[in-house]
Amino acid sequence: MATQKSGYWYEDLADLVVVDATTGAERIVPMQVHASDWLHSQRVFWADQDRRLVFPYLERGDFHLWTVPALGGVATRMTHHGGRLQLMHATPDGAKLAYVQSGELTGAEVFLLEPEAGPPRQLTH
Repeated sequence: MATQKSGYWYEDLADLVVVDATTGAERIVPMQVHASDWLHSQRVFWADQDRRLVFPYLERGDFHLWTVPALGGVATRMTHHGGRLQLMHATPDGAKLAYVQSGELTGAEVFLLEPEAGPPRQLTH
């Protein structure tokens, strides 16, 4: 994630930027929302064999995971339970993403998200 430094910009809103490892060329991924991480503690993950990116977005006090094609396009929200997002980790191929999410009325719970298989599955209670 990268935050614009020119003009007025909210620190917690960021563009997703893909960097070519060979040339160093940077490309902003165009989409209708921005990634957000006001604590700068979340990561962006590759998914679907490097065709999509999974990123956090803070909306009205709740973190959700979104996905967007790596070349840009329409971003889609993948989680709907809200709360605080923490401790994310993905498999090397991006086929599975585990994370911990907690809400105002719930404790920290572990979820497994398989972007190609549907909604996240809660693993702990």
